[in-house]
Formats: sequence, C-alpha cells, structure tokens
Amino acid sequence: MFFAEKAEKAEKIYLQVANVINYENSAVALEKLIEGLPNLKDLDYYIEDDHENIITPTTFQKLLKIPHFLTLDKLTLRYIPEVADIDIFSDYIKVNIN
Repeated sequence: MFFAEKAEKAEKIYLQVANVINYENSAVALEKLIEGLPNLKDLDYYIEDDHENIITPTTFQKLLKIPHFLTLDKLTLRYIPEVADIDIFSDYIKVNIN
C-alpha cells in the first residue's frame, strides 16, 4: 500500500469523504489501512458513499485483532454503513478503560 508506506510514521490521519484505493482501483478495507499504519494514534475518517469494501460485517472483528489498533487515542468514523457489526466494537468499548 503506497499510502501506508508513505504515511507509515503518521500519528494522525484525517480523511474527509475519501477512499484509499489499491493498485487495482478498489477501496482499501479499514482494517488493512490501519494495519499498515503502526504509529497511528488518531484517525478521523469520513467514509465515502461507496463503502462496499471499506467496512464490512467483519471489519470491527478484524480491527480488534490488530495490536496497535487497541492503543489508538482517538477514532472517529463517520457514515458507518449498516452492514458493520457495531455490537462487537461496542462490547470492546465497554470494557476498555482507555
């Protein structure tokens, strides 16, 4: 991922109504984006209407398996599609003191 390679040291990323696409011109899944940004502390992502590949029913389950995702200081996701299993993430938030 070119974006992740160039932004690897980024601690804060703000994407407003944007999609990160791969070399095949497909939207990069949120978990793949975060996976490639190990120093990320703050993500503010306004998800574009074409969210088919960005957030799926298993996105939050996959995010919770990424060690540095669990250390984010701030995560703002706007326009989360209904297909997202928000209950998995909600359960995590309830027990995470940070």
